[in-house]
Amino acid sequence: GRSMASRLYKDAAEILSRMEKKQGSLKSLVFSQTFSVSKKKVYALVCQTLKYKPIIVELMDSSQLLHKESQLSPFLCMVLVYDLLFGKGIQCGGPMKQAINRHKVELKRMLPVIEKKHETVAQSLPSVQLPRYARVNLLHTTSDDVIKRFCKEGYLLVDSLSTLSLTSCPASSSVNYQTGHCGRCAQCLAAEDSSSSADPHQCPMAAEKVFCRDTHVPELLVFPFSCSLVDHPLYTNTDIILQDKVCMPAHLVFVNVHFLLGISKQSQIYNLAGLYPSPVPMRGVNN
Repeated sequence: GRSMASRLYKDAAEILSRMEKKQGSLKSLVFSQTFSVSKKKVYALVCQTLKYKPIIVELMDSSQLLHKESQLSPFLCMVLVYDLLFGKGIQCGGPMKQAINRHKVELKRMLPVIEKKHETVAQSLPSVQLPRYARVNLLHTTSDDVIKRFCKEGYLLVDSLSTLSLTSCPASSSVNYQTGHCGRCAQCLAAEDSSSSADPHQCPMAAEKVFCRDTHVPELLVFPFSCSLVDHPLYTNTDIILQDKVCMPAHLVFVNVHFLLGISKQSQIYNLAGLYPSPVPMRGVNN
């Protein structure tokens, strides 16, 4: 009913507010709470609102919606504007529906102009694809052994992936498909010197079988975005762990503290933390 729709809007707005405050990820915030409505509906509504957030925010600013309807919170307003313009229409009744409907004509009139503006900006930006990260599981193996394994399989260890294009397929921009050579790796240079032909798939650049060590975390290996390792034996045997770099705060904190204070051992991080009482318990650290 309409009361459930009102609850859904308020729950979605609360999740958006908590995400803005960096209190957790979307999944953790939604699925760790109890709602009077379906968690899947809350999750879907928040996802869709975030998808159109830049357009919604500009619409709210241009129409001065929050100034005119001060009883609406910013995040509740975002959810309502999404459902009005991009969803199934406002499903609730009462003051919330009345408030947003007062600006329905103006918002729909402004929408095509703002959408066109955002499409133009999006088209002018390169499509950046972030690299993939694989952390060596030091409980099972060593970084050197994993690197040797990849190199035996034809992967090319490079100093940095910055030499490759992260905005498009490196193979399409680096490899000469008449010869199958990228002209940069040792295999292709040797093949060109001997005037022999090479299968493009044997070239590490062509197959995007290149990787490097991360600049900050020694046991973290970096691969191009298009390189999939989910079926690789090193992953299935848990010798490597696929995860984003942002999921490694302990290592990054160590790097920063090492730089600032000259700490030589990672274990000293925990000794240092113990000197300063914290109201928040630190997981994995014995007091």
